[in-house]
Amino acid sequence: MIRLLGKYMLWTFIISGVVFNATWFLASLKGLAFLVPASHAGSQPIIVFTSNQYQITGAGRQSVQIYNLDQQSAEEKKLAAELPGNQAAAAKEVERRISRYRQSDLQRIWAPRILAQKYDIRKVPAVVFNDGEAVVYGVTDVNKAIEKWQEWRNVRK
Repeated sequence: MIRLLGKYMLWTFIISGVVFNATWFLASLKGLAFLVPASHAGSQPIIVFTSNQYQITGAGRQSVQIYNLDQQSAEEKKLAAELPGNQAAAAKEVERRISRYRQSDLQRIWAPRILAQKYDIRKVPAVVFNDGEAVVYGVTDVNKAIEKWQEWRNVRK
């Protein structure tokens, strides 16, 4: 299993007990820039993090992006399957396996986890507003999450 430890860019990746530093892993992914869609930079979409366990509703708006954090589970299992016991050999094998992925596949698989780490998402479902200004947890209806966020903003004024 791959786990992200730390916050923002200070990550360590652990794949089946083998530790990789973020510099190597992100270089293997051919840089972080492709992992964060350009629309995140300026338009401030509503971002929803979920899992296979939840049905997200009310997301018909064009500015809502939904990321399923369960997507990478199968890929993690493939990366971690039958790794050598020696950490150096295991690291080389994981590098070899990752090098087979196309850049678009890497983005599809790992972008949700990296974005969740960026926003410090602790559980799902989570609805992120204004590039992390606020997160509404436990709500599967985007419209209800928007209402809660607007209520919170009104109280802050």
